[in-house]
Amino acid sequence: MRGAALSRSVLATAVQSGVCALACMQLASLRPAGALHADAPARSFSEEYAEYAARAGEAVPDIRANEAVERAWMMFERVVDDYDYPDPIAPGDVRFNEALYRRAVSEFERALESLGEFRETQRRIQIARERIRDPLWWKELEEQNRLDRIESRETREFHRVQSHWFGRVFATLERIDRPRLAAQPRVVNLRQRALRLYAVNQVALGHYSEALRALMEYAELPGAPAPGLAPDAFLKTEQEWPLHYYLSRAYAAEFRAARRNSAVGETELRELRRKKNLHYLRAVHLKFGRQSVEFETTLSAIHREELGSPRTSPP
Repeated sequence: MRGAALSRSVLATAVQSGVCALACMQLASLRPAGALHADAPARSFSEEYAEYAARAGEAVPDIRANEAVERAWMMFERVVDDYDYPDPIAPGDVRFNEALYRRAVSEFERALESLGEFRETQRRIQIARERIRDPLWWKELEEQNRLDRIESRETREFHRVQSHWFGRVFATLERIDRPRLAAQPRVVNLRQRALRLYAVNQVALGHYSEALRALMEYAELPGAPAPGLAPDAFLKTEQEWPLHYYLSRAYAAEFRAARRNSAVGETELRELRRKKNLHYLRAVHLKFGRQSVEFETTLSAIHREELGSPRTSPP
């Protein structure tokens, strides 16, 4: 299916089983308008998606806009801080808020450094795997297992460090006096970049619950900078296809975890499956267009999936 081209640059990750509880807790608060209810007749997927697309606004794929969005979602560079450096005075003072912004930038860069270190560790482990050449098969197997343990330990440490530094970034940004500085484009941009990078990393690591929380917060912010417009002009966040792609990945993980839990009812499973499919089709819509072959192929596959029971049909 050509729609699968969306995931070419995304790390393949295994679903962890700890997300099922969050799936059940968030159903009421995150249910989109028109979602299935026990006391309402079920609607077809096409009807629900048409209503969702009408609310969100018809999207015509724009190559320049999509390129800007994709650059924003893959922006792992340092933040250029060319502002004054006054000493902090008091919480209500602009200089105090400037100091908080600089602290958030510093904490974000520490998170970027940890990402670079983790990628270098992965590179060294891969080189070590390729160099294993032992004529005794059990020796080769032992070495592979040793590298697996190292990679697992480094991945757990990377997740801990990322959660620490991104948690500090978000906490520091929350302390900024909103009327004075928080609405400025540079502060909004830092929050956007932090949420995007954190969500992408958590999806890659298989921590879908944390990724979902970050994506839902990101959806409340302005979108990526609009190409060709004023420096402080932003696209509509809903029009960013990577947002819907990663939301679909997160909901798909929750759906698969919920299927393994016999306490989750059929209605909840159908709602999770519908969320997963709505966001994936929206990502294809925004990336390729409603009249594209990718959209039609994806919609046909979703229709086939929706015919079966969410408990037993292939996800």
